[in-house]
Amino acid sequence: MAFIEQKELFEKTDGGRLVIEQYYPQSVDCFANPKRKFKTRTSEKTASSSLKQVEDGIWLVTDFGDDSKPRNAIQVVMHEEGLDFGAAINLIAAQFHIVPEAQRLEIFKPDIRKKDAEPDQKDGEWQFKTKEFTIKELKTILAPKV
Repeated sequence: MAFIEQKELFEKTDGGRLVIEQYYPQSVDCFANPKRKFKTRTSEKTASSSLKQVEDGIWLVTDFGDDSKPRNAIQVVMHEEGLDFGAAINLIAAQFHIVPEAQRLEIFKPDIRKKDAEPDQKDGEWQFKTKEFTIKELKTILAPKV
């Protein structure tokens, strides 16, 4: 999978809010009122987790019933799924259909036109026009593992 920028991931998930809501459904109402606590584990008797939005718009979850470390959405996935950083980003990207910038390529389609044969052409014969490829197009075609 191609490289995904953290910034892009946070932009597409509302600062990680959508990811946090997926892992901790009880947190949904707390985004409107971050002072309100919620449960991250079903075995908890008292809600011990809170939310905080930092200056760059990223949401952090702090679970005071666990290790009290603030975690952003990527760190929540790492913690809950037991994944490393790269695998957590890839999982979030797959779940939220986030496509890396490098994979958003222009789609080329053939320009097919039908017209009557000229007097010097045979009926039903095909005529092709070729195109010179740009460096970007060649890199796409000749990419590794293709």
